[in-house]
Amino acid sequence: MASKEFNIKITKEGLETIIAALEVYSRVGLKQWNYVFDVLPEWWDLEVDQREYLLNHLRVDLKDNNYGIYHEKVAKFNKAFQIKKQIEKYVALDETDGVIEHLSTRTDGALKDYDYLPRFVDEKGAAVVHEKRFKIPKVMQHNLRTLAEQKNWELIWKLIDKNVKFGNLRANSTRISDDFTEVILSKPYLLRKTQL
Repeated sequence: MASKEFNIKITKEGLETIIAALEVYSRVGLKQWNYVFDVLPEWWDLEVDQREYLLNHLRVDLKDNNYGIYHEKVAKFNKAFQIKKQIEKYVALDETDGVIEHLSTRTDGALKDYDYLPRFVDEKGAAVVHEKRFKIPKVMQHNLRTLAEQKNWELIWKLIDKNVKFGNLRANSTRISDDFTEVILSKPYLLRKTQL
């Protein structure tokens, strides 16, 4: 039986609060006490010795077998962590206009597409997808259609690379719209220049 789904409207601030709460909840389940207490302002008012005493006391009294996030004994905490990662991904991609950040885990999302994960939809109820669209110059569109009929994909992509300016953007996948008016970059990311 499928679970009942709910639609909610929430601000970015509300999502960030949920992210923080899920982070702490999952850390409690993993007995990562340093992180849990990190969020309490009073924690930092304590002396280092006091903090260490409390942490050691917890570790001993709660039999601190620190399971990894994927261990079956912490399954509900893993679920919270995966939900947190999914929400965090959509907030981060909204902040970066849909472009995946280089060397950041904020845009990773959940490990898999679990049934319980929140889905993000637009005002019309369509799933939010992270992609960038670039217009193909009108003078090229007819030529591209002809080349597609000839299945000359290599020449099509050479022409697109030469005439459509992506800047430093790259993508996990790139496709041409059915009407040959746009190039669509799915899961775009910034190409970083490295110096040797």
